[in-house]
Amino acid sequence: MASANFSTMNGTASMAAPPPTLAPPPPPPPPPGEGEPQLKKLKVDGDLQQTSAVQLPPSQQYPLSSDFLPGPIYNISQSGPVVAGPGARNITIPGLLGAGLPKLNREQQDAVTRAKKYAMEQSIKMVLMKQTLAHQQQQMASQRNQVQRQQALALMCRIYVGSISFELKEDTIRQAFLPFGPIKSINMPFDLVMQKHKGFAFVEYEIPEAAQLSLEQMNGVMIGGRNIKVVGRPSNMPQAQSVIDEITEEAKHYNRIYVASIHPRSYRR
Repeated sequence: MASANFSTMNGTASMAAPPPTLAPPPPPPPPPGEGEPQLKKLKVDGDLQQTSAVQLPPSQQYPLSSDFLPGPIYNISQSGPVVAGPGARNITIPGLLGAGLPKLNREQQDAVTRAKKYAMEQSIKMVLMKQTLAHQQQQMASQRNQVQRQQALALMCRIYVGSISFELKEDTIRQAFLPFGPIKSINMPFDLVMQKHKGFAFVEYEIPEAAQLSLEQMNGVMIGGRNIKVVGRPSNMPQAQSVIDEITEEAKHYNRIYVASIHPRSYRR
């Protein structure tokens, strides 16, 4: 039931005005992924695809907002056809083949040619640089391997002789080990305080086969009243053992033997 408030002032009756009504708030935007209802489906017009928009009823419209706009936009309508630009990719066969791209003028063609030439030069330069770097690394690896093999061969030519009598001299050690092969050097450390050698020596042969043969034959032999000990080659390079094993394995593939202590006057008949 509608009611009105009447008041009497100075003998006249008046009715109070109704309160003003507020406009309804705009509808909230739909969730993401549901903004397509304002657009029609794609339709093909000749070789171009055009996308057109329709004016929806106010009850189905929702505001579009952005960080660059001062406020939401409620009414969007298309005023003309949508035309594909030069950089757009068309799904038709001429578009895929590049028929829809604009033609370049002479200056643009020269710029493209220079860019292709520069790209080709840079590509060739990078390939040559990589090949040079790989060749240098291969050479360095080969030189390093060669040095390691030389060091390993030098170690294989040396033996350690211990428990030597203090009365023995270097000439005696040389005569005892010379039958196994040519000796390059003999090192007997000397004690300056006692004025005699320290009882051991390092014998270096010219070839590793002579050192190996002396290792097998001279260990435990009595010289000067003592049984000498030939226990193996000294080494302060543990990393050379792998190279020594490699050289030893390679030597097994050669069909040859080492013969020592041949008389100088003997000859081949």
